[in-house]
Amino acid sequence: MSREYGYWGKIEYWVNEVANASKNEELQRMQTAIGSLSYFVGRQKAILEPQEKTAEEKLEILREVMKDKDNEIQTLKLFLRGKPPKKEDIIEKM
Repeated sequence: MSREYGYWGKIEYWVNEVANASKNEELQRMQTAIGSLSYFVGRQKAILEPQEKTAEEKLEILREVMKDKDNEIQTLKLFLRGKPPKKEDIIEKM
């Protein structure tokens, strides 16, 4: 199944495989099924609980936002002083 729909179908399949291997006392098959089940449960968890950004990633986003705000403030100050910025300056900041 694709990530868009999640991994519930695969999880159900591997749960049944674990149960069948257990019932038939097939240790190797059970270990394989448990490994696959664990993998797909982890993938499903990642969909339901996306990883939070690291502190460094958050700081970088904040820096970008502040840089953009600073550019906006500088442009506004020029307009208020009656000195609109040059077209090249605006394009360069984009």
